[in-house]
Amino acid sequence: MARIGRARQTGHTILVVDDNEEALTSTRHLLEREGHRVLTAESGNSAIAIFKESDVHVVLLDFFMPRMNGDGVVSAIRRFDPFVQIILQTAYAGDKPPRATMAALDIQGYHDKADGPEKLLQWIDISLKQRQLLLDAKQREAALLRTYMPCGAKALLAGEVTQFDPLGAHLEASGARVLRAPTSAEGRPSSTPSASPA
Repeated sequence: MARIGRARQTGHTILVVDDNEEALTSTRHLLEREGHRVLTAESGNSAIAIFKESDVHVVLLDFFMPRMNGDGVVSAIRRFDPFVQIILQTAYAGDKPPRATMAALDIQGYHDKADGPEKLLQWIDISLKQRQLLLDAKQREAALLRTYMPCGAKALLAGEVTQFDPLGAHLEASGARVLRAPTSAEGRPSSTPSASPA
């Protein structure tokens, strides 16, 4: 049974993509009652345009749509954001097994519309938790970079440094001598190792 009542605003934005207007409207109302900000799109192209302009946390995507199916939308979104949580939704679950679909596409969930709204809300909750775990991991990684590479962390985070050896950086900061393979102009290791200054 779906949760009843209007929840406090969660601060999460969910993009719902479905070519069926009735399904789109009912899903939007369900998620808004949960306190989410909901954006809607009736086609894959419209979804991609909205996604590029908005900070979307979860995409709830109907698989079978005219002109651009769900797999095309997933591929296009992944070019912009490899971390957004995507839940594939379909009323035709028998066409592809859920595990096979999840393995073939870069998605985090698979919802059969016949399973009802409570199951959908569970998938949304799981996806939002997973998103938070990813954000926490990225923050921990950034903190480690600042700790082990205080001078170079900014350049590394800005993409100016392409290779990073946190153990080597930590040992060097402790005064140890670290042997490194020199790199060619293309960034590939050359044949003779070099020592970091002692």
